[in-house]
Amino acid sequence: MKRHFLLSCILLVNSFVAPAQSIRLIAKSDSSFYSGSYVFGGSTHYGYSFGRALLNAESGDRTGIWGENLQWAPDEELFMSMGINSIRYTYQYDNDGRLTRSYGAGWNGTAWDTGGVTTYHYSNSIWDTTYVDEWIGVGQPLEPMSREIRTYGPDGLLTTELQLWDNVMNAYENDRMVTNTYTAGKLTEVLTTIWDGTAYTPYSLAEYTYSGDNMDTASNAYYSGGWIYTSRGIYIYDGNNDVVVTEIQGWQNNVWETTLRWHMDYDNDHNMLSRLEETLTNGVWENTIALQCTYTSANLIETQAELPWNATSGSFIPQQGSGKIRYYYEEFDPAGVQNNVRHQSALKVYPNPASNTININLNTAQTTPFAITIFDATGKSVRHWNEAPTTFYQKQVDVSNLPSGNYFLRIDNRPQESVQFTIMK
Repeated sequence: MKRHFLLSCILLVNSFVAPAQSIRLIAKSDSSFYSGSYVFGGSTHYGYSFGRALLNAESGDRTGIWGENLQWAPDEELFMSMGINSIRYTYQYDNDGRLTRSYGAGWNGTAWDTGGVTTYHYSNSIWDTTYVDEWIGVGQPLEPMSREIRTYGPDGLLTTELQLWDNVMNAYENDRMVTNTYTAGKLTEVLTTIWDGTAYTPYSLAEYTYSGDNMDTASNAYYSGGWIYTSRGIYIYDGNNDVVVTEIQGWQNNVWETTLRWHMDYDNDHNMLSRLEETLTNGVWENTIALQCTYTSANLIETQAELPWNATSGSFIPQQGSGKIRYYYEEFDPAGVQNNVRHQSALKVYPNPASNTININLNTAQTTPFAITIFDATGKSVRHWNEAPTTFYQKQVDVSNLPSGNYFLRIDNRPQESVQFTIMK
């Protein structure tokens, strides 16, 4: 039985905290609440090569998650192990910092057994083709599995075409295509079509509407002789452009009915501190679960805890099986890092250093509305805005009013994703 590993780019943390020091993610642990305490369940470890030695290898509460020592590959930029001898991903980059290959391997009991390879191709620095191949056995050649072909327009990604390898035809065959539509530079429609052997036919549709720069609705539909709506999200913002209420609606009896909603709370730096979930039961809103987050002094996510509602105590508290994630970071000196230009990820900011404008590229899909925040060297938020879901994000931002110094830019719905840049006047 073949194993097919879903290979994706793990985005690295490279955020600025103080002059001559940067921070990067080195581990993430998962635990669950049982019998009055959290019990460790698994971990993800991140390792860096090209001379990126650890500066602060702490012990103490971190020792409990080292199920496996970090391994250093001299010709790979990133090594990651998930869990204890479970799955391992390895990544390669070119001299321009672009991800070129990723490998997936599973632990067979005695050694890592490589299962698949994903290869990324670029045209004029834009990611345009992805190939997924799989090893069919030790010593055997790679076998093609699939490829994605991307096209772009002035507003961003236009189409993504997925093709599957046909062993009989010995060629890639069409499977599905995703087409994006933009209005005034904003993504307003995502259409998925399926290849029926002769042409692409409608399959699913996502539609987005806006109030100013903020997206206020996201609707989903499927095709069955016509478009049939299934669900819709409504987003409500506060004066700081943070989403404070999200309502999830279902299409019932030809009207939208709210069935679930979230209430979010933030600090002054746009860090989400909590998200409380309610569901509508027999016409009454009932608390179900809360997500609570804490952050480091550098505004990087530190913990995420699920707290189910306890009707007896009338509060959100840990209960049997509820989960908690903790992130671990280290400081390092970028001046001592070899080939530092290669220490980049799918999130890119350029030019670096910049003077009046920066360009932001994000080569990973964002399936929900997301926000972007720029922090200065003290961790203070100096710029914050919202964006719509997209499969490829590209934007030019005016920073002429920001003074010279070091900054980092963060994708707020995935707080561990950030990148450092410098402004020089």
